[in-house]
Amino acid sequence: MQGLETTLLEINRFGPPMLYRGDSGWRCSVDLSVSIAGVTFTVESDAHPTPYEAADTCFRRIHESLSKLGVNAGNLHALPA
Repeated sequence: MQGLETTLLEINRFGPPMLYRGDSGWRCSVDLSVSIAGVTFTVESDAHPTPYEAADTCFRRIHESLSKLGVNAGNLHALPA
């Protein structure tokens, strides 16, 4: 299990993460622009009770989204939108 700081640094490879607390809990999001796929989109978590859970969900969703686009996230440094 990674810590919050490590997870945010991993997300930062794809764009600056936004971690914030709302009335319903912690959320994390990042705007991605994947030039090789020609798409720009936002990846975000649902509300979670802890900042780490929100960041971890966002990180996993980045990889899931890129996988659906046929992009290997391990070899990609996407540019922020």
